[in-house]
Amino acid sequence: MALYLTLGVFALLVIGFISQKFPLGAVALTCVTILYLTGVLTFEEAYGNFANDNVILVGAMFILSAAIAKTPIVEKINLAIVKHAGGSGRRVVFFFLLATAILMQFIVPTACITMLLPFCLIMDANGTCPRTKSLYAVTTAAFMWQGVAPLAMGVGLTAQVNSFVEAGGGVGTATLMDRLIIGLLPAIIGSLVLLFISYKLLPDTPSQELSTDIELKEQSKEVRATTLQDKIIYVVFVVTMICMFIMPMGMYEIAVIPVVGCLIIALTGCMTKKEIASSLNVDILFMLVGLLGLSTALENSGAAQLIADFIVSIIGADTHPFIVLAIFYFVANIVSQAFSNTGTMALLIPLMTTTCLTMGIDPVPVAMAVAYGANADSLLPMGSPGMAICFGSGGFKFTDLLLPGIVLMLIYGFSTVAMTYLTYFIL
Repeated sequence: MALYLTLGVFALLVIGFISQKFPLGAVALTCVTILYLTGVLTFEEAYGNFANDNVILVGAMFILSAAIAKTPIVEKINLAIVKHAGGSGRRVVFFFLLATAILMQFIVPTACITMLLPFCLIMDANGTCPRTKSLYAVTTAAFMWQGVAPLAMGVGLTAQVNSFVEAGGGVGTATLMDRLIIGLLPAIIGSLVLLFISYKLLPDTPSQELSTDIELKEQSKEVRATTLQDKIIYVVFVVTMICMFIMPMGMYEIAVIPVVGCLIIALTGCMTKKEIASSLNVDILFMLVGLLGLSTALENSGAAQLIADFIVSIIGADTHPFIVLAIFYFVANIVSQAFSNTGTMALLIPLMTTTCLTMGIDPVPVAMAVAYGANADSLLPMGSPGMAICFGSGGFKFTDLLLPGIVLMLIYGFSTVAMTYLTYFIL
């Protein structure tokens, strides 16, 4: 019964998101409330995600973004980009892609996206580059460039892959250089797709009016912070970013760093209570809470397992390794559009490891392909907080991203599969 209830509620969520007739946060919370009332989720599973580290991170970064947005530095950066871009929106997107590629070697996608969000909104407000083009580019590039270099993020992601392979009965032998060799060229190709193809396919204006637009206009009318307050905001912002880069994994939850920054900004009077409240996009935060709860229900009820088992069962024993890689990659990629990225890896890599061992294929390259596929979100807001932010702040409808998302998914996907095959089976 829980399985059918969960699938029904998931269908309701998809319909609610596609219809665009209700706030996304209200739709998501309604779905988890139904799951709680029907006994599919416990109270903690349904609503405990208000304390989820990703939700807290997004909320804190909204406040820090609003703080830095009210200082002169944003306008200075804006003018510098406009000067170098020569009024070209595509050049603005290029600079955003470059910044994203660098940031994603040190921080998680959600932090990167929320960090660059105010600059995307500023560029949209002054007519230099539509938010629909810059924000989608930043969001999808963040997933493609995540941990490609053998640095902080790459270490953690490679360790994750090896642990999931071992959970499936294999031996985790993936290395940082494997991740670099496989991921670098596809990330470059994907960025070029965003710059030259997606830029043309994406809409020029949001498909719906957003609270972010209203807040931005209201903030521009507020009394400007003093020079001392500007300096405090600068120091807090820079120190926060540095700490997010250098903090050892596992020492603290990364979300606590921007929270401390927000507390300093609030206690020093750099932002008023009204400014702090208006900077929090409650609809996006509620949507994240609801989506995380639904993801738990999908996994606990066996819905995700059912989908994965069905897809794995169609693979024959004599299938060519390249075809196996392609199937597993796109299975992970499609599943991750609706489920959490980490959850998709945790579910599929052990299953596919067992399948590969049965077929006599090394499971590590398949695990690497699945890891990249599970982190390449480009279509739906349900798969990750980053895509949820993109949908909410970009004002997208599902149909807006259907064509650009599929084009990016296919080109980036096949280039990743090709590099994985070359790395493990040819070189």
